[in-house]
Amino acid sequence: MLWRWKQRIGIRMVALGVCLVGLSITGPAVAEEGEIHKLDDVVVSEKSSPSEIVHTPEKTTINVDTYETVGAVQNIGDVLKDQPIMDFRGASDLVPGDIIDGEDSFWMRGFGSNRFVTAIDGSNIHKAGGRQSYHVVDYSLLPTFLIEEVEILPGPHSALYPAQSIGGVINLVTRTPERYDTIKPQVHVSTGYKSYNTQNHSITARGGIGDFVYDAGYQRYSTDGYLRHSEADIDSTFGRIGYLLPSTGYIALTVNHSQGDREIPVNNDAALGDDDGGYPTVSESSYFEWQSPEYDGTATAFRLNYLQPSPLGEWDLNAYYSEEEWKRTTLRKDASGIIYDGGWESTWYTRGVKLQDTIRFSDAHETVIGAEVQQFLDSFDTKQGSPAAFDEKKRVETRSGFAQHRWRIIPRLTLTAGLRYEHADTWTNNLSSSTGAFLITGQPRWIEKSFDD
Repeated sequence: MLWRWKQRIGIRMVALGVCLVGLSITGPAVAEEGEIHKLDDVVVSEKSSPSEIVHTPEKTTINVDTYETVGAVQNIGDVLKDQPIMDFRGASDLVPGDIIDGEDSFWMRGFGSNRFVTAIDGSNIHKAGGRQSYHVVDYSLLPTFLIEEVEILPGPHSALYPAQSIGGVINLVTRTPERYDTIKPQVHVSTGYKSYNTQNHSITARGGIGDFVYDAGYQRYSTDGYLRHSEADIDSTFGRIGYLLPSTGYIALTVNHSQGDREIPVNNDAALGDDDGGYPTVSESSYFEWQSPEYDGTATAFRLNYLQPSPLGEWDLNAYYSEEEWKRTTLRKDASGIIYDGGWESTWYTRGVKLQDTIRFSDAHETVIGAEVQQFLDSFDTKQGSPAAFDEKKRVETRSGFAQHRWRIIPRLTLTAGLRYEHADTWTNNLSSSTGAFLITGQPRWIEKSFDD
């Protein structure tokens, strides 16, 4: 042992000696070189590409065209789930828009989806009805065809958005119509296939004739999922026609339709008496295989955008109407063991108009003033003919006005001040869905309340 120890010391001493000799040889040579070499000018001719994500203290802006993630982007949810500010709670990222135990797939800064706002071109697209954070926004039915940027604003810091934006705002900015030099359309086709028989196919076409422009597209997404009973099929189509105004403004009408058929993951656990070895263990689902739970969603939306620059500012009119229908299918057993259909159907309607004027006094000063009226309606029915079911009914109506001024004091310091007023009328169903009895005695079928601040 002593000999090995001495041998190791000897080897290390030799290595140290070699290093010292090397330094003594190269050291003077480095010290003697004092000549300065001037390099020729370097010219970069390649065009710079825009950054896919831009972070500022005010917001995070994501460029949808350049954003890259694992696999092809199927919907807006695929862009959001990678952001640190968003909390993705879906059971599987292969089945977009799945809902687990009454909660939507996305939370923001610890807030459920009824405590932050999702908007298109500044207009709230939340649905009325539901409970807790249920059915507020189905991101799987929002394809990326016409979305140019995704803006994420943390916290209730903007007077331009509704008061419910406690957690923040997700604003989807649609593409600005542009002029084309030729009538030949720009066609883009993509297809993808990955594990669990997951397929994503899409085709888009953009073009124009003179001042008239158009966009159209179709997308097909399907997957078997990796959980038991988690298949999904989603089809989305859209179309837009527009006219470019002489003063760099435009008017455009957009129509989009999406249909999604999705299964709900079920328990898969031998301890629960129901197990299929081909799938991962699941023990906390609300359903079993025999119940065949599914939920199908269909969404149709119409949107009119009008942008008109003028000496008094840039006027922006946004009018919209949408319908979204959900069908929940599941089998249940009553007390005597008889199996029955325990599903339900509900349709949500959203309509409104928003007008705002953006006045840019200079590069440092910008003022936005505007007003918005919005209505949320829904209808509800169950397979058992619940007495609490109802036809189309107005649930929420809001009227708001706002003003905001932004002052860029220095390039790294901006002051924003705003004021918003909202008046909201709400109607709440006062009947029990199971018994049909009044939940609050002495109150009518629909309880109406008004709020303003």
